[in-house]
Amino acid sequence: MGTEPIKPETTALKIGALFADETSRAIHGAQSGNFTPVAFERDGQQYLGDYLQICQKMLAGRELLPEAALENLLKDIRENAKLKLLLPAGIRVCIAVVPFGIYGHALSTEELEDRAHVRVFLVDRDGTTLSGLINEKSDHFKLLPKAVQQNCLSVPVSYDNEKLYEVTDADRARLENEITRVFREAQKIFSDSATPPS
Repeated sequence: MGTEPIKPETTALKIGALFADETSRAIHGAQSGNFTPVAFERDGQQYLGDYLQICQKMLAGRELLPEAALENLLKDIRENAKLKLLLPAGIRVCIAVVPFGIYGHALSTEELEDRAHVRVFLVDRDGTTLSGLINEKSDHFKLLPKAVQQNCLSVPVSYDNEKLYEVTDADRARLENEITRVFREAQKIFSDSATPPS
């Protein structure tokens, strides 16, 4: 007599609770001025499979990573005069699907229409999330499956010069190519027909 498989609803609650707990911890850390990164052990095929199943279930009938989301990102890169403030040198960009709000709740219809499930995490060299779900330091990035952390993360952002408002065409082209690569990797993992990578 084996154990019964965990129901998707139960798994969603557990994974949503992880994100909610991290949001609370990060906000408390920001308020106290004492954010301490932690290490999460959320590795392996089981967690990846559960995470992908929850994304499919909670976002049923929606394209998880639509081309319009990529186009919006590329438009910012092409047109934003304050690009170096938006994407500072040295940070890394992760694109992922997060089917929860900041406190682990299911996204509303309006949030889904605004593609709130498509998340762009800015991550420092230590893996701390600088922004993504909230605009405070957190470890939300570390709650993503390892396959997402490893495959959907850009190389560190770099620019040709240190002038804050001077972004070259080469800078923009390099960023566009890297963000497109990361987005395509995320599409592979989160696509409807994806099988979890090994």
